[in-house]
Amino acid sequence: MAYNLGSVVSEVGARLDNIPSSISGTNMNNIIIEEANFIETENGISLGSPIAFTNPYCSAIIKLVMSNVQSIIEAQGSDKSSIHLGELSVSKSSSASDSFAQKWRVEAIKDLRSLKGKYNYYQTFS
Repeated sequence: MAYNLGSVVSEVGARLDNIPSSISGTNMNNIIIEEANFIETENGISLGSPIAFTNPYCSAIIKLVMSNVQSIIEAQGSDKSSIHLGELSVSKSSSASDSFAQKWRVEAIKDLRSLKGKYNYYQTFS
C-alpha cells in the first residue's frame, strides 16, 4: 500500500494519542518530508514525489515520524500522564517516552537496513 502525506499523518495520529496542535498540520507535513529525505539520503534512493511514498518505505517513514513527534512532545514538556500505542499503555516516567521514541527510531533504521538488500561480489579471473 502506498502512502501520501495525509495517510502518514492519519497513521501516526492513530498510533500516538493527544498530539499537540503545535505539531499537527504543516509542521507534521514538514516532519514527514524531513524523514523521507533522511531515508533517501541513508539509502541512496529517490522516493519520488515528497507527497507519495512507495510501499517498502512506508513502515520506516511512519516509525521515524512517530519517533520524531514523540521527541518533540518531550522537548516541549507536554504533560502527558501516559503513552498509548494500540492496546499498550505505559505510565509516564522520566524515561518512558524517551524509550518509545528511541525504540521506534531503532526499528525504523532496522527496516531501512533490511531494505538495502544483500550484495554479492564476484571476482573474475582472466
